[in-house]
Amino acid sequence: MITFKQYITEKAHKIGVMSDYSKPKFKEIRGLLSPNMNELIAFTKKTKYKSSRIIAGWGAKGLYVWDAELATHPDVMEGENLNPNSYYTGMLSLQKKGHYLDEPYWHLELGGNADKAKHIAKEHRGLKDLLKNFPDTTLDGFYGA
Repeated sequence: MITFKQYITEKAHKIGVMSDYSKPKFKEIRGLLSPNMNELIAFTKKTKYKSSRIIAGWGAKGLYVWDAELATHPDVMEGENLNPNSYYTGMLSLQKKGHYLDEPYWHLELGGNADKAKHIAKEHRGLKDLLKNFPDTTLDGFYGA
């Protein structure tokens, strides 16, 4: 159960998803729309595998974030009626510490390559602040679904 403070500070958003392609049906999952850095971190840490999927649009088009386990990018794009040519897909995950690292670090995959990922991340306040406040964040292109 969430606390009152979590309830009033987190901007929860119901995201539409089309699932089960043999018999398409619409459902809603819990996610965030244009979150700030703290909301993005808190939401991702609460997911089962510490990983969330992202759909990033340019400027006012927003940033959709949801639990990576609940739906794929094409399901959300279809459920939210988003044009795939106007948005970039990606993932944000908290990686466990490795044998040479002292603490966990954030890994952001977005767009087609690292340069494009950096450019897209600068368009969204939550991602921009994440990269600024966590300099160890790894940034990479994303090619998955």
